[in-house]
Amino acid sequence: MSSTIRRLASVLAIGLLGTALTAGSAAAAPVNAPNALEVALDCGAAGTFDVVVNGNGQFAPGHIVGGGVLIPVAFGPTTFTVTDPGGAVIVEETEPAVTKGSGKPKRNRPALECTFSASFEEDGNTVTISGTVTAFRAGPRA
Repeated sequence: MSSTIRRLASVLAIGLLGTALTAGSAAAAPVNAPNALEVALDCGAAGTFDVVVNGNGQFAPGHIVGGGVLIPVAFGPTTFTVTDPGGAVIVEETEPAVTKGSGKPKRNRPALECTFSASFEEDGNTVTISGTVTAFRAGPRA
């Protein structure tokens, strides 16, 4: 069970951040798509972004709610925590950092260093995913 939940959490986290970081315009944002997950990214001085992800793969792009795309190039350590309905921790694991290519933005765009946290329910348990992502902004308002 813990491997299934961890795998689901990994897929959602990767798809969530990936899709949240490289999608199309606001009108095309997949907020109501099946398996879509909205994640808040805190990118310090660059601001905060609500990103919708629903793709597969760790580095899938994500739609910024309100327009634009964030494209992930690196994820810092990511922690997955599963708690039962009473709040007891069932599983807590941290995946190591991972980068795509050099882990640096392309096209001379400034890197955004962001933190994230998201939760969802699975089989009555709460799965929480938190970590960091390095990304760059593309599309409208980039």
